[in-house]
Amino acid sequence: MTLHILNNKQPDLQKAIELYTDLGWGQPQNYNLEIWQKAFNNSHFITAYEENELIGFVRLISDGFHDTQVLEFAVSPKHQHQGTGKALLNALKTNWGHTDIYCNTLPKTADFFLNNGFNKNHLTAVSFDNAKNQ
Repeated sequence: MTLHILNNKQPDLQKAIELYTDLGWGQPQNYNLEIWQKAFNNSHFITAYEENELIGFVRLISDGFHDTQVLEFAVSPKHQHQGTGKALLNALKTNWGHTDIYCNTLPKTADFFLNNGFNKNHLTAVSFDNAKNQ
């Protein structure tokens, strides 16, 4: 099987949501397709395909010259620990490495980024959860 990494190819929304749910990120019925399509249309992507199957992607936003923020870094559970994530990360650094790249990560995945050239910095992530503040 051959891994294909594509820069700036938006994945099919339904396939992306399937990947989200495979990772335990909610249930399909909880995703508002119209809102998510708007989010996807306002994002850049790096996608990973094996044959024609979406097996991972990076969704990001960037100003193109100074800052890039990784919003999601997703690899299918059955394709983890096989080089897919590293290939996506290398493509991210190749295509967006002329900017500072920021990525919030879960504690269990932090070592992946730290072992591949990312550094802990002085920034502390904070968030405003709109749903909790209504």
